[in-house]
Amino acid sequence: MRWCSIPLTPSHITLANTLPVGQSFLWHHRDGVYSRAVNDPPRVVFVRQTPTELEYSAVYPDKSAIEADLDSGLTKRWIEDYFQLEHDLPGLYAEWRKRDPGLFARTELDSRAVGVRVLRQDPWECLIA
Repeated sequence: MRWCSIPLTPSHITLANTLPVGQSFLWHHRDGVYSRAVNDPPRVVFVRQTPTELEYSAVYPDKSAIEADLDSGLTKRWIEDYFQLEHDLPGLYAEWRKRDPGLFARTELDSRAVGVRVLRQDPWECLIA
C-alpha cells in the first residue's frame, strides 16, 4: 500500500475528534488507521494522521486501478471533499467568535474539540447508516 499525504496539522483536522463521534458509522479504526469502503469506483480508503500531515491510501479490487488513482488524484479529491478541507477551520472558529461572541467567545477549545470537521456525506449514508 502506497501512502500519500496532505500537509495539515491537527488544528485543521483531527481524525480522532471527527470520525468516531457519531457523524458517520462506516469508518473502522485500528492502530491509528481509519478505513472505509467507498464506491464509484469501488475501493477501500485508509486515512491516518501525523502531527503535520493527513496521510491516505486506497486499495482497489484491481491493482491497475491503483496507479490510475494516483495519477488522477481521485482519492485525494474524495478526501478533500468528504472532510471539506477547502475551509480553513481555525479561520472559521475565529469568524464564529467574532459573529457570536456571546456563544463562541466563551467556548474554550481543548484537545477534545480541536480539528472537528463536519463531514460531507452522501445523503443516503446519513439517512440509513
